Amino acid sequence: MVFKRVKVFLMVMLFSASAAAENVSFSFELRDKGGKVFEDAVVSLMPTDSSLIMPPPSGAVTEMEQKDKQFTPHILVVQKGQSVSFPNRDDIQHHVFSFSETKSFELQLYKEDVPSPLVFDNVGDVELGCSVHDWMLGYIKVVETPYFAKTDDQGRVYLQELPAGEYNLSVWHPRIVNKSNGFTMQVDVSKDVLLNHQLEVDVLPPLLGFDSFEQDAEYQ
Repeated sequence: MVFKRVKVFLMVMLFSASAAAENVSFSFELRDKGGKVFEDAVVSLMPTDSSLIMPPPSGAVTEMEQKDKQFTPHILVVQKGQSVSFPNRDDIQHHVFSFSETKSFELQLYKEDVPSPLVFDNVGDVELGCSVHDWMLGYIKVVETPYFAKTDDQGRVYLQELPAGEYNLSVWHPRIVNKSNGFTMQVDVSKDVLLNHQLEVDVLPPLLGFDSFEQDAEYQ
């Protein structure tokens, strides 16, 4: 009996250790063609094993704010099926719209009364504008996978507790000059990975600061 108990205990320990070992970390650093760190790029990891794709939490809502007459964040990443709210933090009205194929919509003039959240149920990129303030520009990137992040001011992302396996790594940013505004490559994440990548294509210069635009009229 003692032998059986010890054997079962050891099997449980081995199983737990094996399960824990299946989670790994992924580090990625991105630089532009000239070697400068590339900030705010969307990095997503799509597992080749579809069973690893978990849906977004039920009822989860993220925000794309309008604040200081700009979209904040400039680029928002969400998983397919997630809802996005568009709160207006300014003391003037905004009129948010998108003509993008991924998600076309219009939120007519509003201020305090925030429209109901919108569900983004197609993968792709959504370009946002404001009919009142022409200089306002934002993006929502919709990805299939729950494993994603944006590069920080050092051009890096760090994903923890990632299920070990094979992935398709995708990088996207509207300033990357090619047809897809990015690239995709296969990566093996069977163990902790540190990956550096330098773009081979050009990137557009950053947008002018929003304060540099002439603002002739404000709509209350």
